[in-house]
Amino acid sequence: MRAAGSTPRSARPGTRRPASSPPVVGPLVRLAATPLGRWYIARQRGTNVIATNVVGPPVHLHLLGAGVEELLPIMDLQGNIGLVLCTFSYAGEVALAVTADAARFPDLDVLLDAMARDWRVLADAQATPARASKAA
Repeated sequence: MRAAGSTPRSARPGTRRPASSPPVVGPLVRLAATPLGRWYIARQRGTNVIATNVVGPPVHLHLLGAGVEELLPIMDLQGNIGLVLCTFSYAGEVALAVTADAARFPDLDVLLDAMARDWRVLADAQATPARASKAA
């Protein structure tokens, strides 16, 4: 494990920023940490759902000699955001975390039922081509 004070890969010479991180993101993140930013976040009306996809390590990790079996995303609700959906991949598997404010998103059970139904449809669709090719 590298020392906590080592230079992050993104700060090393010759390392490019990801294309998905526009230059305005850094200043906005810093602004959000100020009293003015927190005031705005609590009152904004432009966003009510946040969805994010975090690409994790493709292989199993070890921590202090023990294998890490699972990594699960934990997302908190900020300001007046009512729902956060976060997918996180780890060692070939994907976890989906749903965080909701009951007052701002009272139909969470409807969403979760629909998601479970859609997961079943996707699983069936994945299995169907294999059966269809065997029948042909």
